[in-house]
Amino acid sequence: MSKERRQFPRLDLSEDAYAVDDSGQTLGRVRIVGGGGMQISAASNLVAEQLPVGRRLRIQIIEPSSQGSHTLDIVVRSRRERSVGVEFVGGKAHGTQGPG
Repeated sequence: MSKERRQFPRLDLSEDAYAVDDSGQTLGRVRIVGGGGMQISAASNLVAEQLPVGRRLRIQIIEPSSQGSHTLDIVVRSRRERSVGVEFVGGKAHGTQGPG
């Protein structure tokens, strides 16, 4: 049995949540979310190249099924091919909820 080394557990998303940057460019699908960050599967190799380790940016997570969104400040912590690991930084997340 392995011991969990992370402070917060990871959560696999079942819906098609995706990330966009401040300009509205789709960064990719959000794959795994935990308390400290998330993994984004970049929409293309070009998008992945635009997300070097250390880059800070504000993104919006869109959740089509709930019609909600969340704005987050992040920093890129890892990148392997089109898999981009980001850490949540800064203040609180800002979100909207869809009808429910």
